[in-house]
Amino acid sequence: MSIKWADGEEERLGIPKSVAWAEYINKEGVSYYWNSVTGRTQWSRPKVGYVIPNDQASGSSEVFVFYIPGEWGDSDLQQQFNRFGNLLSAKVAIDKVTGKSKGFGFVNFEDSVSACNAVRDMNGFSVLGKRLKVQFKKIVN
Repeated sequence: MSIKWADGEEERLGIPKSVAWAEYINKEGVSYYWNSVTGRTQWSRPKVGYVIPNDQASGSSEVFVFYIPGEWGDSDLQQQFNRFGNLLSAKVAIDKVTGKSKGFGFVNFEDSVSACNAVRDMNGFSVLGKRLKVQFKKIVN
């Protein structure tokens, strides 16, 4: 699942944190939009900002982090991402044979707005000579 923007584009960066819209569907099947920062609700699709897909709009949100430095462990990953909101978990994938990092991991947030902020701010973040790639975990049906 990637971040979807109000104009239909995906994973564009540089929009202020104050513009975070979630898409919901009412019992009649009609979409409406709620801004998590301002508390504003509207029927029309917002012109700017994030629109969180409706299956990510509530509950926990997990992000996938690529290109993690080999020196990082779970606590390093947690330390870098906990500034965006409450974490449920932060786990670096470890090779069972070598015991070394596989270079990727998962961060699970309590809410999707925190996850969106983390994706926006940490995607492309430079650390120890690497640039992190951060995106929503893809859900395979």
